[in-house]
Amino acid sequence: INLGLDFSTKGNILSGTTEYINKDGIDLLQPTPLAPQTVVLPHPSNAASTKSKPLDITLQSQNINKTFKWSSTLLYSTISNKIVAYDKEPTANSIQSSKALFLDKPMYSIFSYRWAGLDPENGDPQGILNGVESKDYNAIINNYDADSLLFHGTSRPKHYGTLRNDFSYKGFSLSINIAFKLAYFYRNPTTSLNYTDILTYGQYEDFPDRWQTPGDEQHTTVPSLTYPSNSSRNTFYKYSEVLVERADHIRLQDIRIAYNFPKNMLSNLKIDNLSIYTYLNNLGILWRANNNNIDPDVNPIGGTVFYEIPFSFATGIKIGF
Repeated sequence: INLGLDFSTKGNILSGTTEYINKDGIDLLQPTPLAPQTVVLPHPSNAASTKSKPLDITLQSQNINKTFKWSSTLLYSTISNKIVAYDKEPTANSIQSSKALFLDKPMYSIFSYRWAGLDPENGDPQGILNGVESKDYNAIINNYDADSLLFHGTSRPKHYGTLRNDFSYKGFSLSINIAFKLAYFYRNPTTSLNYTDILTYGQYEDFPDRWQTPGDEQHTTVPSLTYPSNSSRNTFYKYSEVLVERADHIRLQDIRIAYNFPKNMLSNLKIDNLSIYTYLNNLGILWRANNNNIDPDVNPIGGTVFYEIPFSFATGIKIGF
């Protein structure tokens, strides 16, 4: 079901569109196991279903329309969705995926193990099992019932869009575009808790913050390192709630500056129009919900760090004959 509305005021001082969609996805593909005697891996079958409700709004305003002009354009989208049919049984790996899928939960959900702080005696991470503090990491990891986990939200923004302001005065023009993404989450990358991994793959920037002596638990959430390796201990910490943060942020996406030469200057050149421009892209984040100086757009849910999106600029000349 798709409902749309276009509107404008007198003189187009304010205009826009809004579009609401109610979408049922049926017979979607899901991995389905066959009988064991077939010796066939799970095959895709048409058994999953989803329900989505997106809303898109576009607003345009003429704020000043004289020799100096100023106009604004807001693009806003929001979406809510959930899985209404999904037969695949969850496993211990279910919450470790960047696309965790659970019945009656949004697509791309983020779950985590409940956190109970560090053991003050040795810096071990502590979780919650059956309502009490526990260091039985295998039992915590294998308790993959969604009701026993902490649900944060989705790894995809529920609200997103851009706000562009355009200014012009005689031949000069300036466009400033701000992008925003809100109401979603990510996992912080972290160092391994195993000395063997540190020697093999290196350390992450939170390595110096690890627990080393009693009392460190008062100012850090990074557990102590262990040898020999304890993979379950490492997995519990990596997917615990202490490493999940809001990914909300506002970004100065781009700026465009241009000058259009007046027609009377071009008449002798047999040129219809001539303009020069400079375009600057990805100028940086204006605000972010996390305190770790992480760009959520390049930090995936799995915790692997990628390079920052580079700043770029271009300068050009446009000629119309």
